[in-house]
Amino acid sequence: MKRINLINCVLLSTLFVVFVGCSSDDDVIKEQELPVNIKSDLAKRNPSGTVLSVSNYDDRYEINFIDETENETTITYVNEVWKLTHTLFKDVNSLPSEVKKSFNDLPYKNTPLLDVSRTERADMKQSLYTLHFQYPWKDVDKLEHHVFINDDGLYLAMYSLKPNDQTWWPDLPSSHFKFIETKYSGAEIRGYINNAGIHEYFILHDNIIKYVFFGGIDADYPFDFWEKTEYELPIDTKIPENVMNELKEVDKDFSYTNLYYIESNGGDSYWFQDKNHPNELGYTIPVNIKD
Repeated sequence: MKRINLINCVLLSTLFVVFVGCSSDDDVIKEQELPVNIKSDLAKRNPSGTVLSVSNYDDRYEINFIDETENETTITYVNEVWKLTHTLFKDVNSLPSEVKKSFNDLPYKNTPLLDVSRTERADMKQSLYTLHFQYPWKDVDKLEHHVFINDDGLYLAMYSLKPNDQTWWPDLPSSHFKFIETKYSGAEIRGYINNAGIHEYFILHDNIIKYVFFGGIDADYPFDFWEKTEYELPIDTKIPENVMNELKEVDKDFSYTNLYYIESNGGDSYWFQDKNHPNELGYTIPVNIKD
């Protein structure tokens, strides 16, 4: 599924860059000034790399270095505890066999990769690989593609929009994890991206990849907190009669190639999409629509 970012979300993202993404000379410190706990952990994670810079933002330390295989790497600690390692690979073809196999099973096989990164997080078991490349779509010769695959080869998603830098959010809100744990009992959180200020988690629940979106971090304000959850359904899923009647009334000649379910505070709905249509036409019909 391709996402469309709203203008106000872009503005929020821009503000975030202005206030958080930029550092001053006062934030830069020497490697020797790092707390002992961080020095010890860093020596294990980066035994022979070359440190480029060390920055301190209140309770957060960010270390940028080139590792032993010449990959650009950022490690972030919060309250002296490791939270994130983000690696941009020099050799875009140096993928784990599971990731490579998963990518080759997609329609983009043999497409040259422009860049590849890996994000490891303390609160997620699997690391997330992001593969960036260009590929034809409809009448666009070279559309940007970003494919997300776990280190065990599980394919998660493909978006045409570039997500925000993973290092901007090293310490994710605990409220998001508590919500997912409660609403989707037994789910595995497989990855995280941020699109224009919207927090999106890839979860594996009941053997289905689901996409959980949060607009805020305060669970006391539900309509500003959890936005929605989307996931694809089998194309032969039986649709309630009231929903199908509404779809036929809206477009009696419409046929869909893909079917999705959307959960939200405002009520659940079905999303019918025709990916063969030039604009990938689709209709969203509420579950409780009246005949």
